Amino acid sequence: MARQRLEDALASAQDSAPAQETEPADPATPEAAPAHTPMGIAQDTVAAREAMVARLEETGVLRPGPVRDALLSIRREVLMPQAYVRRDLPGEAPPRWDLLDWAEPADRDELVTLLYGGESVLVQHAGERVLGRVQGPRSGRAITRRRTSKPDGARGCKTCNNDSRRRAMYGTEPEDFLRMLEDQGNCCAVCGVGFADDNRSQVDHDHSCCPGKKSCGECVRGLLCNSCNNGLGRFKDSVNHLRAAVSYLESFQ
Repeated sequence: MARQRLEDALASAQDSAPAQETEPADPATPEAAPAHTPMGIAQDTVAAREAMVARLEETGVLRPGPVRDALLSIRREVLMPQAYVRRDLPGEAPPRWDLLDWAEPADRDELVTLLYGGESVLVQHAGERVLGRVQGPRSGRAITRRRTSKPDGARGCKTCNNDSRRRAMYGTEPEDFLRMLEDQGNCCAVCGVGFADDNRSQVDHDHSCCPGKKSCGECVRGLLCNSCNNGLGRFKDSVNHLRAAVSYLESFQ
């Protein structure tokens, strides 16, 4: 009987005890997304863009305006989904690079650092075709850089300025220019030397259609290096003059 009275007393005490309430989660505090989920990647790139803009503002080279807004909104990983990172050690020869690809989740953290870090981005190896490149290592030969920010960034990026100049001078859109580069293997159509920072491409057009420096866009012939473009200009685009020059040179061989 005593045991029964004790059990009844314990049960009564439990029934009268206040219920424990569970505090609901704060909906305004979402859980952090894993780094390689779409949400995590988006958060990383947004933070990288904001850090890049803040850095440019701190150094005094970027002011409020459309350029700042563009830097905050443009996704560089879409414009440049592939880039090279140098892997060789100091003094090692030949130099080695790895081509990173945004399509590979394992490459994304390193690509974010490359694209938004403020340094030049390595974009092309030895004049290779940019489209359809296979991810992996490269070695030797030359690498082409593209600057991702300029000290005079408030005046616009170099790529955009070049696109605007070619559109005004030759009537070519950026996709037309890239198509010509691709068709020519990023090399001069005359001498075959690859374009690089110290050997930039020049748009060549038929001066019998459009005398002078500007083109209507219909008479653009291709891309030449500065030397070959100047050479054709010196010969006034005359096939007869060029043949005579070849005959002259051959006569001394």
